[in-house]
Amino acid sequence: MMYNTYMDNMDKNRFQKNSKYFTITVYAIVGFLICALLVKIIFNFSQVWNAVKVVVGVLSPFIGGTILAYLINPMFKFFDVTFFGKWLHLKNRRKLCKTFSLILSYIIVLGLVAALIYIIVPQFVTSIRSLIGGLGAFATTVQGWINNLQTHFNNLNLDFIKDSIASLVPTLEERLKTWAEGLMPTILSTSVGVISGIIKVILAIFVSVYILSDKMNLEKGIRNIYYATFKKEKASEVSRITRECSNIFSNFFTGKIFDSLIIGILNGILMLILRLPYPLLVSVLVGVTNVIPTFGPFIGAIPSILIMLMTGWKEALIFTIMIIVLQQIDGNLIGPKILGNSTGLRPIWVLFAITIGAWVGGVAGMLFGVPVMAVIGHIAEELINNRLEEKGLSSMVERASPPQTLNYSDMVRSIFKKKPKKTASDDTDKDNKE
Repeated sequence: MMYNTYMDNMDKNRFQKNSKYFTITVYAIVGFLICALLVKIIFNFSQVWNAVKVVVGVLSPFIGGTILAYLINPMFKFFDVTFFGKWLHLKNRRKLCKTFSLILSYIIVLGLVAALIYIIVPQFVTSIRSLIGGLGAFATTVQGWINNLQTHFNNLNLDFIKDSIASLVPTLEERLKTWAEGLMPTILSTSVGVISGIIKVILAIFVSVYILSDKMNLEKGIRNIYYATFKKEKASEVSRITRECSNIFSNFFTGKIFDSLIIGILNGILMLILRLPYPLLVSVLVGVTNVIPTFGPFIGAIPSILIMLMTGWKEALIFTIMIIVLQQIDGNLIGPKILGNSTGLRPIWVLFAITIGAWVGGVAGMLFGVPVMAVIGHIAEELINNRLEEKGLSSMVERASPPQTLNYSDMVRSIFKKKPKKTASDDTDKDNKE
């Protein structure tokens, strides 16, 4: 009897498992580790940032290959689905369609790069040299303006400005000449002579080819990881959010580059029609800077206007009016048709993303900041909506339509697509809804 009582007391004092306290302990440990990591990053930010740069440098072929695959994917899908599948009726020969689609896509991309290096770049350098040659005449013109001001306003002393221009122009000419003379060899040596650069470019191309050719298996493998890690419902939701985030990135980069290409070409055509100088130089500048959201048009327009001003104030005025009209067309017609609301961000968050991106990564950060912020916002919106639904507040949830992957045929059609005419039945339906 006493033995049984002793064993009962031992059973009561024995440690009992409790899943609730175990979960709390795990959360506490994870939270402590995250806080410790954040403190380490904050107090050793420069060292952590240098380590991140080293890791990014090592993984640059894979990062570059992934970005290249994102950019080529719409073209690849156009050839695979539309050109070979629908137009040539080769849907049943999937491997043949995929192979030829990859070959055609990379021939076009590499051909454009080769044309940029061997055709456009020399003309670009020639324009810069011509621009340098006009610096002296421009300085003389400015000094003439200053002399006229002093003639009309006797009390106005502008000698220091004339002295500054007189000393600045030779220095600026010398620096620009040195830069222009070394530009072409630098480009050629960078694109052809640097072994490490060539290896990284080749690796990036191979990575992009692998991603595009085997993307179905890659997507399947990622889904398997989700289903092996989470419950079935949660895995399906994570897979859906991942696909939507991927579409946000793809839509933004593909649409923005396509939009900037159109703007650069239109800028060049308009400059040739209006007989403005340096059409190639200015068009490349306007097209490249237009890729940067919000601030890109200003970054490209201001130096372009200064270049025109070196030729004459009439040319600068004509170009200013032209670029304002072109940017209005882009902002109200071409851009919305191609991009739509691809990011779903409010203007304040776009500005925030650009500011933080510029601080972290310069121009590249300004470009990547917007889609990254869009992805973060999309995930946050999903988490908030799910939480509201769990609390029975599903009536407050307003889910945005998931972003669809764009292709080049959709982009071209979207520009020339006409809005359907409003009919009497549409007005009746609207009144009934109200």
